Amino acid sequence: MFTPVRIAVLSLLLIAGCASWTHVAELPRVLPQPRLAPRSVTLEITSVHVDAQDLKRLESLWQQVDEQVMEPALRRKLMANGFRSGVVGQQLPDELRELLGPSPTHEQATEATVELDLGQDPSTWSTNRRLPLRPGQRGEIVAAASKDELSVVYAEENRVRAQTYQQAQCTLATTIKPEGDGSITLTLTPEIQHGPLRQKLVGQDGSFRWEAGRDSEVLHDLRLQMVLRPGQTAMLGAVEPAKGVGKHFFVDLRNDRARYKLLLIRLAQSQFDDLFLPSSQVGESLLTEPE
Repeated sequence: MFTPVRIAVLSLLLIAGCASWTHVAELPRVLPQPRLAPRSVTLEITSVHVDAQDLKRLESLWQQVDEQVMEPALRRKLMANGFRSGVVGQQLPDELRELLGPSPTHEQATEATVELDLGQDPSTWSTNRRLPLRPGQRGEIVAAASKDELSVVYAEENRVRAQTYQQAQCTLATTIKPEGDGSITLTLTPEIQHGPLRQKLVGQDGSFRWEAGRDSEVLHDLRLQMVLRPGQTAMLGAVEPAKGVGKHFFVDLRNDRARYKLLLIRLAQSQFDDLFLPSSQVGESLLTEPE
């Protein structure tokens, strides 16, 4: 039985159902960019190639890179082992712009590992990734495809030694340290991961966990550290003629064709800048992870 209250409610519903829509909220056409986690930075990682027949162009490019950012002793060690590195300013040299071609589209890395140049088609041997990292977090840049056997020659202080690895892959362990003015100290440690996958106990942030990994030859003597400001780019490659460890990281030999690889790591975004913090908060901000 319909009571007066029910009749009133039904009447309101009928009236509302007959009303026409006068406004429809527009949905955003582009999804908003995810906000960077506190104290994180974003690195843009790109690789380009230069044919061995075009080495004059490559040398001209290196002349415009600041290689003096490395200590002289470390720079000598790096070059003796086939590495070359430096920092490019916000304005990229024309030679590098030509090699890069159109502005690359960067994909957000889903893990803290970036693999470069692992495709079969040489035309696809350029990788563009955005890699977010936090202080203390380890990232990895896989510089070359895994090889069944890899023989490497190391130049040490007073001797040269050779080592052969099975199922080997050249990797750069990557960490960052915010410096408080928007810049970071970028640390890159060459490693040769080798052997079968196995469970390893890994410690991070005061805790330990088991994860699958391989044995690593960590080349501590060749660890690079560079200060990057937003927009600046670290550039790494091989000396010419290629030799030592650097040859395995930065030279591709396929179908009897040598291609020199340049690795570019650009500081694209930083959430940490204490220039406008009260001096009493600077030390605290460096040590305390914001909630």
